[in-house]
Amino acid sequence: MYLLFLMHTDAEREKMKLNRIKIENYRGQNFDFVPGHLNIMLKGNGSGKTSLCDAIRYGITGMMPKDDVRNMSVSITYENGLETERTRGKVTTCKSGGRRTTETGVNSDILDTIGVQSLEDVKIAGSGEFLSNLKPEELLKWLFQYIPERLDFDMVMDYFPALTDEIESECALIFPLMPEKFEIQEIEKAYKYFYDERKALSASQRNLAGMIKNLSPTPPDRTLSEIEQDLTVLAICERENAEYAKKQEAYVSAKQKREKQEKEICILTEQLSYIPAPEKPLENELKVMESRRIDAENKRSDRNEKLAIVKNNIRLFKQTLDELNTQVCPISKNLICTTDKTRIKTEIEDAIKRNQSVQVDLEKKITLLDEVIRKTCEDREAYSKKKQVYDAYQQNLLKLTLLKDNLIIIPEEPVLSGSTEELNQRKYLLNKEKANLEDFSKKTALKKQLDGLNHKINVYTTILKALEDKGEVKNAIMKHYMSTFIDVCNERAEEFAPGYAFNLVPENGIRILVQTPSNGGFYPIESLSCGENLVAMLILMDMANQLSGSRILFLDNVEALDEDRLECLRDLIERTGFQDAYDHIFICGVNHSDVVKAFVGMNAAYL
Repeated sequence: MYLLFLMHTDAEREKMKLNRIKIENYRGQNFDFVPGHLNIMLKGNGSGKTSLCDAIRYGITGMMPKDDVRNMSVSITYENGLETERTRGKVTTCKSGGRRTTETGVNSDILDTIGVQSLEDVKIAGSGEFLSNLKPEELLKWLFQYIPERLDFDMVMDYFPALTDEIESECALIFPLMPEKFEIQEIEKAYKYFYDERKALSASQRNLAGMIKNLSPTPPDRTLSEIEQDLTVLAICERENAEYAKKQEAYVSAKQKREKQEKEICILTEQLSYIPAPEKPLENELKVMESRRIDAENKRSDRNEKLAIVKNNIRLFKQTLDELNTQVCPISKNLICTTDKTRIKTEIEDAIKRNQSVQVDLEKKITLLDEVIRKTCEDREAYSKKKQVYDAYQQNLLKLTLLKDNLIIIPEEPVLSGSTEELNQRKYLLNKEKANLEDFSKKTALKKQLDGLNHKINVYTTILKALEDKGEVKNAIMKHYMSTFIDVCNERAEEFAPGYAFNLVPENGIRILVQTPSNGGFYPIESLSCGENLVAMLILMDMANQLSGSRILFLDNVEALDEDRLECLRDLIERTGFQDAYDHIFICGVNHSDVVKAFVGMNAAYL
């Protein structure tokens, strides 16, 4: 019985065909050949049989054996013309189509060519050692992807070991609801969703735990409303104190200004009491004095001009008189004048006297005018002083009147109702009490939030445990379909190795149990002998190839099989149905006579 629901179409067949394999220095071995459908290599120990299989696997999948071979290269040409090369020295380099590329790049090109889901499938289907080393949960995960079941919401919920309404509600957010059907891959999507959600919740959980740790309040003695009430009363007291400060400032300022006013009133009153009220100067008196001064100055100016003329006349007359006393002619000093000058002298002398008389008269008048001007100036200065005294008196009198009429009104002296220091201390304590209460409330709310997160994380953890690779849901689905995989393996065992039987047990994944003709019961595959293990691995790899469509089979160390198993193996390989399932089969073994006898004369490429 084959897995008919997993068979590949004709268009997908023959994608693993290899046109050429070139291996250089793989554990010192070199190969360059065109692989056939069936390839058999029967040689002595150390001839490169295992190296050939390992190298081909490495060229296709990049899988290295445990000894980590270095300084070698593997080139493979595929049916579609793709040529790949993996070279391993100090570092690994890859080529695809003759061009340098990354390992990811060459893997992608190979997957596109051979048409399988993952190179892991080729590793599992092509290496008994790799398959046998899979952990139970890894084997379950690999088999799980080939379950063809169409699931529905109720079916998946029935697989949960301890279903609650909350778990069902959470799952309803991610799984399609009834009656919609969905593929088995939806379980992986759901697992990733709940894993990511739990991861995000765990981050929030750590954040909340850190916030809670930073809060260390004590249990409050009072409610917030009681504290707020005290703070309100305190605020009223603070406002009153603030108003007191303003009132006190206004009171002190008004008092100081009033005292200053009263002091000025006292001084002015005293000053005015000692001084009799001065007489107010007549308004036209200054004008009369100014008019008299200007008139006197004008007359003096006129007299001074006349006096200058008279003085000049006297000087000229005296000069002429002096010249008349000599005989020199006024016309020329060389002429002698003999005319009698007595009458002229007398006239000039009389003129001098008259002018001198006028001079004296003018000087007297000027002196009198100077006196008038001086007296006028003195009167004007006296008037100014009198006016200043009068004005000062009137200003002081006006100032005194204004001060008395505009006295500052002193407000009532305020009274302080409490100490500012006491209020500040009380406010500090109340705010501290309020902050403690708020921290306590915040911590309580955070703890409640944290409890909710913890609960939800626990719910998600329960869901994840059920959905994980070795969880109840996948185990239940796998258990339901396990008989199909077991039947495939057992039918192949019946054809190839009668007496062998397989059981795949869901136990923290999938454990492989094998019954052989010699052990009489089902035992873990790792406990089998070399020959028994080889038989079991052939059957399991055959199933893996059917599931994945890998279409390449490696069977090494066939010398471990007894003569009957060797004959059965040849019979199995020569079957058309078996060979049609593969593009290439590689069989390697030591060239013992029984091995050579079992595989001689086959339609195969002997390497």
